[in-house]
Amino acid sequence: MVKRKIGKKAKEKKAEKKAKKNTIFFYILFLAIFFLTLFFDKQILYVVFSLKSTFLSKIISGVVIFSSAVIIVLLSTLLILLNRKEKKQIFLMWLSLAATTVLCLLLKILIGRTRPFVAGLGFAPSTFIKKTYYSWDSSFPSLHTAAVFCVLPFLQKKAKPIWLCFAVLVAFSRMYFAFHYPSDVIAGALIGYSTAVLIKIIKK
Repeated sequence: MVKRKIGKKAKEKKAEKKAKKNTIFFYILFLAIFFLTLFFDKQILYVVFSLKSTFLSKIISGVVIFSSAVIIVLLSTLLILLNRKEKKQIFLMWLSLAATTVLCLLLKILIGRTRPFVAGLGFAPSTFIKKTYYSWDSSFPSLHTAAVFCVLPFLQKKAKPIWLCFAVLVAFSRMYFAFHYPSDVIAGALIGYSTAVLIKIIKK
């Protein structure tokens, strides 16, 4: 029994070390991509625009609809509820989403970056465009991307790959319709994921 307990503890420590290494690698990779996109924002955006087609636009329009704040909260809550053991994570996830939203809005006000389609880069469908964009609704960072990546740390392992694919599609959709620059999207992903991880660590 004692040997088994020691073995379990050793495995847990190894798993923790591996998780820490993966997290550090994730942040280094994302930070590198972020700084890279700062210099090539427009060039990357033009590459994304070159992929446009009628069929792809219909798919991306669907992604935009499904990436609304209400749907993200409902879908993520449902995914957590499906796993009884993870029900306690719901409050933490909501708290993380609230904190992420506040942080992103503050950055939007402070930085005030003009959205690509407003600056004449690309075309955004009139269906998804507001008549007026206020200072709290500027381009940097992408709040939609931040929100969808904020959910990731709270999901069970089986659900994470599916949600990650959805998150990547959401991030891509923000660039496809010229709502955001690549650096806005990368920053949003970093802010959302980091906020969630930080809140999980604090609440342990």
